[in-house]
Amino acid sequence: MANDHPEQQEVPPDFAGSAVEPDVIETESSGESDSRDHDSDGLRLIDLDDIDEYWTPYFRYDTVYGDQVDAIDSFLDLLADNGYYLLEGACGTGKTLAAVSAGITAIRHQSELGEERIDEDNVNSSFPDYSRILVTTPLKQQLKQFVDEMKGINQSISSDTAPVATTVLRGRRDMMPYADVDLQPFDENPFNQQMDDLREMTAELIRFGSDIPLDWPDGVTPAPWSRYDYDWSEASETAEQHRDKYRFDPARAEVVRDLVMDMDSRDGNELDSLVVDGVETPYPEYIPATPDVADQSKTQGGQLRVDLTGKFDPFYAGFFAFPNLPFGFKDGNNYVFDQESMVREAASRGICPHEAMADFASRSEVVLGNYTHLFDPETRYLTDGKLGLLDGQTISVVDEAHQIEGRVRDMLSESVDLYTLDRAQNDIDIAYNYAIGNFEKTPTPGLNKTDKDTAQNVLSRAVQSVQGVSSFDDLEEIGNFLNEMQHRLGARWWC
Repeated sequence: MANDHPEQQEVPPDFAGSAVEPDVIETESSGESDSRDHDSDGLRLIDLDDIDEYWTPYFRYDTVYGDQVDAIDSFLDLLADNGYYLLEGACGTGKTLAAVSAGITAIRHQSELGEERIDEDNVNSSFPDYSRILVTTPLKQQLKQFVDEMKGINQSISSDTAPVATTVLRGRRDMMPYADVDLQPFDENPFNQQMDDLREMTAELIRFGSDIPLDWPDGVTPAPWSRYDYDWSEASETAEQHRDKYRFDPARAEVVRDLVMDMDSRDGNELDSLVVDGVETPYPEYIPATPDVADQSKTQGGQLRVDLTGKFDPFYAGFFAFPNLPFGFKDGNNYVFDQESMVREAASRGICPHEAMADFASRSEVVLGNYTHLFDPETRYLTDGKLGLLDGQTISVVDEAHQIEGRVRDMLSESVDLYTLDRAQNDIDIAYNYAIGNFEKTPTPGLNKTDKDTAQNVLSRAVQSVQGVSSFDDLEEIGNFLNEMQHRLGARWWC
C-alpha cells in the first residue's frame, strides 16, 4: 500500500549512511570440504609454520588454505581503511575462521599493522583502534560451530599468548533461571511480562532511596544511605559518590541475596534448592516476595504498602551484589562463555546468567550472536545501549550473508488478518463513543451518571498510557486508519 506522506523512519544507531561498494573476493573452489588433510578442487594447503604473519597464532589449524591466506590479507587491508569486505566461497572453506583470525590480529597488533599497511594512499593516518569482533549468523548450527572454533583457537594458542575472551549472546528465555519453572507467577502468566514485573520489584528493593526496610541480619550495620529512612535531600558527599558509582546499592543487593539464600522453609514446609539446567542454585525452589526480606516491624501497621509488595528475582539482586563478578573468563569453556558455562558459573552463585552474559560480552574480544543482535531494531538498541557493542571499534562479521535480505525482511515485517483488523476497528469505535459521551452506541447505554464518569476516567487513563496517543481525537484518527486499511485489503482479497 503506497504511503502518500512518507516520513523519515527512525534508524538504529550507526545504520545510516551512503551505500558502499564492497570489495569482492571469490574463491576458486566450488566443492565442499571439512577435511584439511588433502587438496580439493584447487584448495592449496600451506603449512602454517611456513608463514610469518601476525595472524598465525590465532589460526587454530596446522595448515591453511591458500584462499584463506589471501582472504586474511585482504581483510586486514580493508580494516586499515575501515572498509567493507565481501568474501564469497564454498561451504567448508573457512571463510568465517579467516575473518575472525584477521579480526583478532587487528585488535591485538594495531601498531605493527599500522607500520605494514598504512601509507599515503590510506584513508587513515594510523591503523584503526578496534576492540572487539561481533560475529552473527542466522543458523543455530553455525553458531555452535563458531563456538567450537573459538574453543579450538584458545586450545591451540601458545602459552605466551593470551586466550581470546569470547561470549555467546543468547535470549532471555535461554539465560534466565525462572524460564522453565512451574512456580507462581510463571505457571499461569507469560514469561517476559512476569520477568519484567519481578525485575521492577527487585529494582525497588535494592535501589538507593528504597522505601522498603530490609531485615538486616544481626551484626550487620549498613551504611546510613543503605537504610530505607535515609534523607537523600541532605545526602553526604560519600552517599552521593556511591549513588553515582553504582546503578543499585550493592549493600542492599547483597543482604537481599543472603536473606533469600537463608530461606530453608516456607509456611512450615521445608524448601528444596532450585535447580536450573542441572545446576543447583543457592536459592530455594520458591520465588520470594518483598515481605520475605523486609523488616515488617518498621512498616506502618506491620505491613508493606501495596505498591511495595510483590515477588522479585533474587538472581537479579545477586548480580548487583558484586561490584566485580566473582568469576572470570578462565572459568568458561576454554575462555568461551556459552550458555552452559555461564549458567553453571552464575546461577550456582545466585547471580543472573543473563546479566552476567551482558557484562562479559562488554569485555570480550569476540562476541557470537544471531542476526537479531545486529538487525532487529529492539534487540539492536539493547545490544548497543546496554552492552555498548555497536560502535566504531567493532568489527562486524556477518555469516550466511546471502540470507540477509530474506531473514531481515521477515524480522522487520508484521502480519495481521482481516478478522483482527475488524475487532480492532470495533474496539476503537466503542472507546471513541465512550470518550465523546455517545453511550447509546456502546455496549452499556443505560449507565447512570456516576458510572459514565467512571468509564470516561478509566478510558482517559488508558489512552494516556498508550505510546503515541495523547487525546481522544487520536482514537478517531486511528479508527479512520483501520477503516481505510480494511477497505484496501478487503478489495485486494476479493479481486
